[in-house]
Amino acid sequence: MKSEELFNKKDIAVLAFGALLLLLQFLAGIADGCLQGFGGAEICSAVTALGLSGIFVYLIKKWVIPAVKLNRLLNSANENEDIDGLIEKLDESSGSDYSERLFAGITELINREQKAQLLSTEATIHVLQSQINPHFLYNTLETIRSKAILQGNEEIAKMNEALATLFRYNISRPGEMATLAEEMENVDSYLIIQQYRFRDKFKVTKIYDETDDYLMSYMMPVLTIQPIVENAIHHGLESKVGTGEIIIRAFTTQNRLIIIVSDDGVGIPQEQLRVMKQKLEAVNSFTDTGARQKKSRGEGIALQNVLQRIKFYYGEEYGMEITSAEGCGTTVEIWLPKIYDFKRRNPDV
Repeated sequence: MKSEELFNKKDIAVLAFGALLLLLQFLAGIADGCLQGFGGAEICSAVTALGLSGIFVYLIKKWVIPAVKLNRLLNSANENEDIDGLIEKLDESSGSDYSERLFAGITELINREQKAQLLSTEATIHVLQSQINPHFLYNTLETIRSKAILQGNEEIAKMNEALATLFRYNISRPGEMATLAEEMENVDSYLIIQQYRFRDKFKVTKIYDETDDYLMSYMMPVLTIQPIVENAIHHGLESKVGTGEIIIRAFTTQNRLIIIVSDDGVGIPQEQLRVMKQKLEAVNSFTDTGARQKKSRGEGIALQNVLQRIKFYYGEEYGMEITSAEGCGTTVEIWLPKIYDFKRRNPDV
C-alpha cells in the first residue's frame, strides 16, 4: 500500500458517521425551540455525545493504540532484528497497515535528509579542493597588479583586479546567498576579463525594472547568473562571425523575480536542444550533477548545476527554461521567489 493512502474506506465511514451525528446535533439546535416540548435538549446532548464518542474512539483505534504497540514492540525487539519483521509483527497485532505507512513516511524523510547532507558534503569537498590557500592566490594577483601599475600597464592591472575579485566571490562564499546587485557585480568582473580576451567581439546590455525599488536587493544562490553569461559567450558568440550582443534583463512579477539572459549567437541545433531540455526536466534538488560534471564540461552541465541549486533552495516550482533557434541565438529564463534582503539594504537596522 502506498504511504500516502492514510485512510481506508472503513476509516472514512467512521469519520463520516461522527460528522453526521454532529451535523444532526447542529440541526437539532436550530430546531431547539420547536423541540422543547419533546425533550429537545436531551436529544441534542445525546447526539453530541455519540458524535464525539465516535470520533474519539476512531482516534484511539487509529493512532494511539498502534503507537503504544509500536513502542512496546521496539522496546522488546532484539538489537539485530530485521525492520521488516517488526513491521509484520505490528501489522499482525494491530490488524492494520499503520506501521507500514508510518515506517514508509519515516524512511522517506530520512532519505531526503541523507540526500541533502550528501549534497552539502559534496559541495564542501569541492570547495575545499579548490580552496588551496586562497590568500596566497589573492596576494600573488595583487603583487602582479602592483607590478603592472608601476610599469604603467593599466590593462594588466585591471585584469588582475577583476580576476582577484572573481576568485574571491567564487571561492570564499560556498553555499551562500547573494543579492542581484552582488551577482551582477560578479558578472561585471567576469566580463572585464572576457572583453580583454575577445576585444570588440560582443557587447553587453543590461535592462532592469525601474519600477521596483527593491529589485537589486532580491536574493538568489551565489553564481546563478555568471554561468549563464559564460555559456552565452563560449557556446553562442565565440564561434559567431562578426560581433554579437548579450542582453541581461531583470524584472519582477507579483510573486517572482525573473532574470533573462539572451544572446544573438549561433544558437543550438534542435536535436541538441531537445536533449538539453530533457536533462533539465529530469533535474531535481538531489540530482547528482557533480558526477556528470567530472565527465563533461559542456553547456548543459552548467545549466543543470544552476537549476539544481535553485530547486534545492526554493523547491520544484522555481527553475529555468531554455529556448534557442539555430543561427538566431539562445535565451535562458530563470524564475526565483521574491526574497528581499532587508538587512543588506538597511545595514543600520
